[in-house]
Amino acid sequence: MKDPRARVVAWTAALVFISFAGSALCGALARLTRAASNLPGPFSFTAGAALPLPVINGADGALPLFFGFVVVFCALGFAGWRLAGVLRDAPAMPGWTLVAAQAIVGLSLSFFSVTFSSDAYAYVLFGRAHGVFGLNPYILAGPMRVLNDDVLAPILNFFGDPPLRDDYGPLWTVGAGIVGRAETHASLWTQVWTQRLFAVFGACVCSWGLLRLRGDASASARNFGVALFAFHPLVLWESAVGGHNDFVMLAAVVWAFALVEAYPMIAGALLGVAIGIKYVPLVVLPALAGRAFRSGGLGMAAACAAIALAIPLLSFAPFWAGAAMFRSLQEPASSLGFSPTSILLAPLFLHGPAAIAWGRLPQFVLGALVVWLAIAACVDAVRGRWLHSFWRPIAAFIWSAPSVNTWYIAWFSPAIACGGRWSAYAWWLGALTVVHYAFDMGALGHGPFGFAWEAAAIVFVLIVPIVLSRTSTEGADASRPASKDFL
Repeated sequence: MKDPRARVVAWTAALVFISFAGSALCGALARLTRAASNLPGPFSFTAGAALPLPVINGADGALPLFFGFVVVFCALGFAGWRLAGVLRDAPAMPGWTLVAAQAIVGLSLSFFSVTFSSDAYAYVLFGRAHGVFGLNPYILAGPMRVLNDDVLAPILNFFGDPPLRDDYGPLWTVGAGIVGRAETHASLWTQVWTQRLFAVFGACVCSWGLLRLRGDASASARNFGVALFAFHPLVLWESAVGGHNDFVMLAAVVWAFALVEAYPMIAGALLGVAIGIKYVPLVVLPALAGRAFRSGGLGMAAACAAIALAIPLLSFAPFWAGAAMFRSLQEPASSLGFSPTSILLAPLFLHGPAAIAWGRLPQFVLGALVVWLAIAACVDAVRGRWLHSFWRPIAAFIWSAPSVNTWYIAWFSPAIACGGRWSAYAWWLGALTVVHYAFDMGALGHGPFGFAWEAAAIVFVLIVPIVLSRTSTEGADASRPASKDFL
């Protein structure tokens, strides 16, 4: 098959087939899972499995499901890689072809039968609480079952009542409230599917922004890099199946950096939107200000940063209730999970509650490291070498988190499109994150050796992508001259 358009259609069709076949396979294997205990209540397997799009977490008998998921994940990765290769070899093909193929595959995956993350249900909960019932999701304190809402009832069975409080940015909550109001009479399945569609849309917009961001590269390098991002299995899964708002956030960040030199004020507004969705993009605000400085000096850099901070701050207005609003951030900031931090702090738990206070010290040190790297990225951006150190604070921020969820790894995924070692590292990191799902669904992590297995998996995901990225790019460096396509 020599026609590149026919090959694009063929590999896109293969990804669509994998999506529906994988959904059937994982749906069948999910029925073999069972509750790890008979305890009902918040975040229980029973409550998650009863949702219209079942959430499989902490289950017994999940090993077959994990193996089935690995097959689907690897099949998506292989077909996505081949499709990226076709787009690399057809530099004359317009960018919209890549984005259209990504949209088709994402739409197909959005019908996947199960998920391992409950975040989309949280979006529906907060959106409905605010948009339909006029509640403040940041200070939910009383029971919500008194509302007698058929949509909220199964969500409350899973999250508990009163449920967890909103820990997302205020701009996202405003938007979720608008969507919740528009879907007042829609079924819960439809509302969760809507969240998946938003995430797919965000991932596609992100790809379009990366095509612009890499406008100085050759068409082959640009198409290949962006396609590797767009059809990476982690990106496809966490957007179309996980339905995470992180991809809407990433789209705003990518376009902020794509436009900052030509339109620094618009770039500041876009980053403000991203911060208003999740607070994570604060890490890259210094780098954006550094690039704005190059286009308009100190005043422009200050204005760009001020706009980026003003938008999320103003978005708090409908919800402001004092310091109590920020208590919802304490749980994700202190809950240990799959992360190097959990390994560092594990010995402290052997010395009782008095030693746990010392656990804050490594977190403060790691936080200071992230700040220092962010400032260094700003300095490099001012010098015109913004990609030289841009990814370092992001990587440090992800790995210093108390719990590194799979969709946190997706924050780093735009690096795939940018070439060089960071690109190789991001691709392998996302691919090897597949082992993380074993602990999410409950296939591993139980029993007396559960923590040992988890610690080994954390070290594996932390170290192996570094080794593989250095090995792969050293071979590439030896076979081709350096250029701006190979940063």
